Amino acid sequence: MRHHVAVVNRSTEVAYALVNILHERGGIVRMMQNDWTIYDELANRLQLSPDERTRKTRSGTSAFEATVGLVQAALRNERIVSEVPGEPGTWTLQDGPERGLVWLMTTGQGAD
Repeated sequence: MRHHVAVVNRSTEVAYALVNILHERGGIVRMMQNDWTIYDELANRLQLSPDERTRKTRSGTSAFEATVGLVQAALRNERIVSEVPGEPGTWTLQDGPERGLVWLMTTGQGAD
């Protein structure tokens, strides 16, 4: 009997964690607040190693932050996440926290 193992890549993990964070925070989050950043929160939830946190792209930018940006763009294209007009660095679940929960449940990654 074969067991099926779901293969989840880093971008998928980031997407699930990002939507969970937004859901937990009532559907809206500022990327950086005082001593908290979305990047640190995601890295902690994904249990990234110090090397993964500091790895750079060829252009010298953070590889992890670039991945988060690509994931956020993909979630925007899917109309799951959007930026709050007039509030740079603020992300929201487009239709509120319920939409994020529905997305999580339909992708098999139920909210924690």
